[in-house]
Amino acid sequence: MVAWLTRSSGRSRFFALFAVASLTGALGWIDFVSGIWVSLQLFYLIPIILTVAWFGWRAGCVIAVFCVGLRFAGDVVGGIFEQVDPAAIWWNRLIDLCVCFILVAIFHALISLHRQLERRIEERTAALQEAARAHRLLEQELLTVAANERNAFGQELHDDICQHCVGTGFLDTRQSLIRRLKG
Repeated sequence: MVAWLTRSSGRSRFFALFAVASLTGALGWIDFVSGIWVSLQLFYLIPIILTVAWFGWRAGCVIAVFCVGLRFAGDVVGGIFEQVDPAAIWWNRLIDLCVCFILVAIFHALISLHRQLERRIEERTAALQEAARAHRLLEQELLTVAANERNAFGQELHDDICQHCVGTGFLDTRQSLIRRLKG
């Protein structure tokens, strides 16, 4: 999922910004319509995650503040201050903001680790391909050296041993002739 979120296969920054803004706006509207007793905080995490993946952690922090602010504005318009203690409201929004910032940090770390892993995979793949190429070159060199040694051995056999055999044959013939002449 991280790879799908972080790849930029033709996705323009305008489209990504439009998608995040539309999703955030739609969530704000649904949160306002659903009233103050239904929490959509979990769904606000989606545009935050998308923003971190597409624009980085700084933009993710900005969207986190915007989402918490939008949720707070919807609750204020919905009349939350008449029904709940204001200190509890501010405390809950502060907790929401902290949770969003923690999520931004965690997701940013996850994306960074994923990118490091991809880079290491590419480096090791390149090293493996280089080692395979070097192995093929060494194998070819070994085959060439073996063929040269075989040829040298054959040439040595031909030049030295064949001449020795011919010389031995002539010596035997000479000794036979000497025996015949003497006898």
